[in-house]
Amino acid sequence: GLGDVYKRQDLVWAATAGRNSQGVGQVLVLTDTQPGIIAPAFGWFLLSALVTVALALLVALRLSRSLTRPIRRVSATTALLAEGDLTARVSDDDVRPDGEIAELVWSVNTMADGLDRARHRERDYLLSVSHDLRTPLTSIRGYAEALRDGAVDDPGAAGTVIEGEARRLERLVGDILLLARLESTGFAYDLRPHRLSEIAEDAAHAFGPDATERGLAIQLELPARDDVPGADTAVVDADRCGQIVANLLGNAVRYAHATVVLSVRTTPTRVEVRVSDDGPGIPEVDLAHVFERLYVGPSGPDARASGSGLGLAIVRELAQGMGGTVVARPSTLGGAEFEVSFPRAR
Repeated sequence: GLGDVYKRQDLVWAATAGRNSQGVGQVLVLTDTQPGIIAPAFGWFLLSALVTVALALLVALRLSRSLTRPIRRVSATTALLAEGDLTARVSDDDVRPDGEIAELVWSVNTMADGLDRARHRERDYLLSVSHDLRTPLTSIRGYAEALRDGAVDDPGAAGTVIEGEARRLERLVGDILLLARLESTGFAYDLRPHRLSEIAEDAAHAFGPDATERGLAIQLELPARDDVPGADTAVVDADRCGQIVANLLGNAVRYAHATVVLSVRTTPTRVEVRVSDDGPGIPEVDLAHVFERLYVGPSGPDARASGSGLGLAIVRELAQGMGGTVVARPSTLGGAEFEVSFPRAR
């Protein structure tokens, strides 16, 4: 038989030596090439790799379509919003509720809702301001025409009416300008310690004649003077604080049936000014929005008062500008109650 088998790389050989029948020496060498270990399985590896790549492409294609479909809808919706169609919304029918895409869809829809509400508020605001401007202008024009035609028996009384309506227009324009100034960074306050009781008392006296003319009573409730000295003192701008109280009193006087209560109360840390009335009150749904300049309640402009809400918007801006807060809530008298609060002066 053959001797030992030898191997070097892929070559395998075996050799043996001997003599034939004539006594001649002979050497027999057998060689063969051994195939590699991976070579037989290479074809299967290649086939499985191709199948895996094909499956991965199919899965990636389906996944990319499921991911990009809502993104394309978001892109189309934002394009509609940019063109002015504020009714456009993104459908979330096939979006996972707990994924980032769902959060993106929710954010876009929330933004669209906010823009739509802002547009409606702006429209209502313009309608209300137009109503407020048109009413005194109509009165001024009517009396002016009557004076021109000589149809007025008492020109002095007509002039008084025209002057009053002109002042009403002046106040409205002043409120609009003041709100614009309050939003600017250059608006300054003259902050000094002042007794809010004195400011409230001055405002009540100023509205006394108007309340009497309307058949109303303004009840003034102030802390007793023998209480803790300085308990009702806060660091405010006296003129602007007086404007806050005047705006709240004016709002209450316009809507009250018989009674308006102006009170100043103190706590260990704050001074509170409250204005309550027994009028129709404010619907619960409107309480959170009464201080927004563009917000108008569902009832629309009222013949007794401005429907634009500029006065209450000014109250909030001024109160916050002096470090205070303002809230609205139902009054124990049956109407509305507004409370402005400032930190007590040390």
